[in-house]
Amino acid sequence: MLGLPWGDRRVGEQAGEEIKSPMVSSGPRSGTAANEKGRSRRLPEKSPWLNAEDQEKERQLKRTALLRAAAIEFGERGFRSTSLDVVAARLGISKPTIYHYFSSKEEILYEIVNESLKSMIEVIDSARGRNGFERLRALLIAYAKTLTVDYGKCVIRTPEYDLSEEGRHKLVGMKREIDTTIRAAIREGIADGSIRNCDVKMAAFVVAGGLNWIARWHNPAGPMSDDEVAQNCVDILLDGFRPSR
Repeated sequence: MLGLPWGDRRVGEQAGEEIKSPMVSSGPRSGTAANEKGRSRRLPEKSPWLNAEDQEKERQLKRTALLRAAAIEFGERGFRSTSLDVVAARLGISKPTIYHYFSSKEEILYEIVNESLKSMIEVIDSARGRNGFERLRALLIAYAKTLTVDYGKCVIRTPEYDLSEEGRHKLVGMKREIDTTIRAAIREGIADGSIRNCDVKMAAFVVAGGLNWIARWHNPAGPMSDDEVAQNCVDILLDGFRPSR
């Protein structure tokens, strides 16, 4: 079971501290002066309710835990074969609790896809290199590493037809953005001579298609780290991109 953000919480309570009701007298007092003195010394009550900022932080923490649990289950069982009961059981919560954060199973899948592809786009856009070949290598390593984690695996293992028409349209658009970035780096390398002349579209399909399979066979418990898996796969695929000497 995942580490849960739904655990018991002792709000406004320190270990070993006795919690007293504000309605219970702390001891006998005599006279108005004693009562006034007691009121002046009384500390503000600690509220058991979170403020708006903390409530939002807690909500996002639980939402992220739900997405991660769902990504693992969708990746292992398949989207259609995974019920929200299974996701809830993984977190030790009830199924109705999920609906406080997401309206449907498809919304959960779309959010996983959206978060994963946004992350992929961010990392490949930030890739740098001295020439086109080095930039292509850097962005492909970054892309490959996203395929070794639960979100990336879920995206690759989930067929597009499992999404609604709107969801498929958004998914295709984000994948196209990744493909466009890869093609741009290949063209850059051809232009500066660091990549041999080749069909850019086919070359992009070859490297992306080859790397996507990482999401299907990668084992986190394997002998290689995620970085080593990404670097080795990319170097094997790019070996044929180097210009002839």
